[in-house]
Amino acid sequence: MHKFPYIKDKPKFLAKIRKINGGPRYTEFLIDTGADYTLLSYTSALLIGIDYKALEIPEIPLQLANSSTMQAKKTEVIITV
Repeated sequence: MHKFPYIKDKPKFLAKIRKINGGPRYTEFLIDTGADYTLLSYTSALLIGIDYKALEIPEIPLQLANSSTMQAKKTEVIITV
């Protein structure tokens, strides 16, 4: 069984993500077993080759755990942990 390391006393782990034609990058992910979606920061998306502004899909409102809302574009990304 693999144990995920906690980072700064928060339930986060480092995951390696790889751009199709590039080297691996590491980014932090928050462990949230009740989440409907996983949010990726704009910077992390750029690192793996996702150009948020170029995605030809509409933004949708998402409600966050603190009851605030934000606009985001929903797409699929494969992340191996």
